[in-house]
Amino acid sequence: MFDQLFLKDRQLPGLVHLVGPGWEPLLARLHLQLSVLAADYQVEKIASRFGRLELELADRFDNEGEFDGQFADVSSALSEAAVLTSQQICEMCGADGRPRMRGEGRGTFIRTLCDRCRVATTTGLPGVSPQTS
Repeated sequence: MFDQLFLKDRQLPGLVHLVGPGWEPLLARLHLQLSVLAADYQVEKIASRFGRLELELADRFDNEGEFDGQFADVSSALSEAAVLTSQQICEMCGADGRPRMRGEGRGTFIRTLCDRCRVATTTGLPGVSPQTS
């Protein structure tokens, strides 16, 4: 039971709150793909950085302590595909989006947003909410 609780906090479903809600379906698909490869996979790092998903998975080792190269190869390809896809999905609502810059100087940041969410986050208008998909 401890292992299941530990894994819950180290796998994508337990970490989706660390990125925008629009990326939840993308991460749910990735979780299913990774679970097929290795039910006990673990995430080292997940974040939104420079308008795209940043994701690092933990290395896996077999019962004899040998590095699982097949998992590393396939999981890296799946993760890279998710990172590239994240640059086309609004972090807020999941609609089609693109990386957008906001701010100046040290306060500049990049988020991937659709047109509607970009306007909502830029203007901060009450009553303007991101579309749902």
